[in-house]
Amino acid sequence: MSNTVMIAALVVGLIAALVISTKFNINAGILGLLVAWIVGGWMGKLSVTTLVGYWPTSVMFIAITTTLFFGVARENGTLTLFANKVMYATRKFPWFIPIALYLTAWVVGAAGAGAMAAQIALSAIGFAIAGQTGMHPLLVILAVFLGGGGGGGMFWSSEGANRIAFYGQAGVAEDAVTYSAMAYSLYSFIIFTLIFLMGYVVFKGWKIDTANLNMEKPAPYDDKQKPTLVLIAVCLGLVIGSAVWKCFWPSDLSKYLAGQLSIQMVCLAGFVVAFFLKLADAKAVMKRIPWDLILNIGGMCVMIKVLINCGITDMVAAVFAGDIPKFIIPVLFFIMAGVITLFSNFTVIYPLLMPLVPVVAAAAGCNSVTLFTAMCLGSFTPGISPFSTGGACCLSGCPDEKTRQELVPKVFIMSLVIIAVICALLLTPIISFLPDCL
Repeated sequence: MSNTVMIAALVVGLIAALVISTKFNINAGILGLLVAWIVGGWMGKLSVTTLVGYWPTSVMFIAITTTLFFGVARENGTLTLFANKVMYATRKFPWFIPIALYLTAWVVGAAGAGAMAAQIALSAIGFAIAGQTGMHPLLVILAVFLGGGGGGGMFWSSEGANRIAFYGQAGVAEDAVTYSAMAYSLYSFIIFTLIFLMGYVVFKGWKIDTANLNMEKPAPYDDKQKPTLVLIAVCLGLVIGSAVWKCFWPSDLSKYLAGQLSIQMVCLAGFVVAFFLKLADAKAVMKRIPWDLILNIGGMCVMIKVLINCGITDMVAAVFAGDIPKFIIPVLFFIMAGVITLFSNFTVIYPLLMPLVPVVAAAAGCNSVTLFTAMCLGSFTPGISPFSTGGACCLSGCPDEKTRQELVPKVFIMSLVIIAVICALLLTPIISFLPDCL
């Protein structure tokens, strides 16, 4: 059977998997595996061994090890207590409270909680504060979403590590992968902070009333939380320090240490240390392993690998190598990822578009770092939509069902506005000042 027919069947299967998974609440990755087997195995004559070999082992390993390590801090309440302490410390500075909410969400996400956990935890705190101060609920959602996602997307976090693993599987050199991930970390911080500040001005974040704000002083860190904070600081210091050292002062030693001090192995070692120090219930932490997410990513990866095997990258490269102006290509990448993210989860985007980044960059002569950034921004920022995972997490803290329903259309409109803002920013030099790495 021709590759064109198989590609068409796989695309139809991908769309069907996303629709069915949303309607019937079944994991899209499982459906993706089924589609890959039907199209790749029966129509494309690929062996089952080959299909199983497409499973992204490195991504699965990263998801497990990072969840185990940072799950300790979530299980024993370290990160939640940290967030409460920061918000309590800023209670006397009304104008700073929304900014503190954004920065706290960023730190909690960057410290290992990840975007979703930070958004859920800070959403509850943010809506509680908004109910007593009159802070605009959309500003709460914006601060929690961008802060948690910005911190959780840093190259040392679980989401950042996933990006590195996916991009590495696209055949990109290790140094280029690390450089791109670090570049996105910088670009996303700049972009997310700019968008938050725009929201701060639009929703008048300085005009909140703390006269009725009632916040109890958080308890001090206990004997398990203190060493947890130290352990997180040490592990992040090793991962970040070695990566930065290799990037800016490359040498045989720095490359060796950066290779050994990878996020997954450092997290694994950190979890073992936490286990022997009895910082949290190990069985409870293990239950936090996101098997649903792993199945989703794995299944989609297998299906996309079949697509690549059928020549989808060559077809896309031919399109982008045409008369499309270079400056518009990052915008197109962003929109392709963003349209899916409005109604889905970012995990679908990575296996679909990451293999196209080096191909399109080479075919069109574009900056690969800019394309990588545009794709990553598209896989996350439209996710503030209430029909996507990020928006649902941010709305989870709203205590009133009626208010939550009223916010749904407003949050969706805000997601479209954010898409328009980022499209405009992509046409400026703000995310193109770092050089190409391919």
